[in-house]
Amino acid sequence: MIKSQQEEPKENEVEVLQKQVATLKPEDLKVLAEHKATEILSNIQRVSSKIDKAKYLTRQAGNVKGGLFGIGKTKEKTELNTKAIGMQNEAMAEMNTLIQESIKLTTISYGFAQAMTQTIAAMLENGFKDKDGDIQQLHGVAKEQALVMLDEAQRFVKHQQEYETRQEKQEEQISALQSGIAEHKQEYEKRQEKQEQDISTQREKIQVLQEQLESKRTKIKELESTLKSKGSLDDKQSQDIQTLQNELEKKREKIQELESTLEAKRLIDENQEAAINALQAQILALSAKKGVLNLSLAIIALALAMASLVLHFV
Repeated sequence: MIKSQQEEPKENEVEVLQKQVATLKPEDLKVLAEHKATEILSNIQRVSSKIDKAKYLTRQAGNVKGGLFGIGKTKEKTELNTKAIGMQNEAMAEMNTLIQESIKLTTISYGFAQAMTQTIAAMLENGFKDKDGDIQQLHGVAKEQALVMLDEAQRFVKHQQEYETRQEKQEEQISALQSGIAEHKQEYEKRQEKQEQDISTQREKIQVLQEQLESKRTKIKELESTLKSKGSLDDKQSQDIQTLQNELEKKREKIQELESTLEAKRLIDENQEAAINALQAQILALSAKKGVLNLSLAIIALALAMASLVLHFV
């Protein structure tokens, strides 16, 4: 309930109305807006009546007429002006408080402000029903003050609309960014998973290569050990080979000597065979001429000749 006194509404009244508005359906919100708009406009009309009354007193003060020679006019006029000024100041302060309270209550939420601005605009144009059911129209100061309140409420609605639009745009941008981030995250996770798989594969390959390398190192050590042993063996074998080569060279020289001897013997044999053939021919010739004696002598001569040849070539 909006108070007509010059005091700020209690904070809990605003909070209660905020909670009430938050739970209302659109049709119930419209009913509440009509009730609050009627209450606000009625209070504006009531306070504006005080202002009109103060203005009336001011006009009365200007019309005051004193007695003979104007005696008493100044005092009465001063009193009326003082009363009018006090009443007007009080009414203006109350009107200011009322407008501020009305703006505060009207703009407690975006939805309620929309309903209130629409309802107040319609009531200023078509009038509103007071508590007795009579149609009331605001004029003069009351209408001016109501328009001030309506303008503030409409600016609040406009700002809220702009804010809601920006908020929706930001939410769309945020949603797009989140989607983009989610996609990038998925791509990153896929790349990360692939990299981890590649790293795992490379590690396995490295492990295999290390094992192969270690195996080769072992073999190399074995070969080095073998070569060291073989080196010692090769030295001995080289010495043995040299010895064999020397012996072979000696044997080759002997073979050459034997070959020379054999060649000489072959020539001797050929000469002996030729001599023997010649003696045999002589023996045969003698046999034919001289008889047995001559044959015997020829054989003896042949034997002596052969013995002489053998002794010559041995």
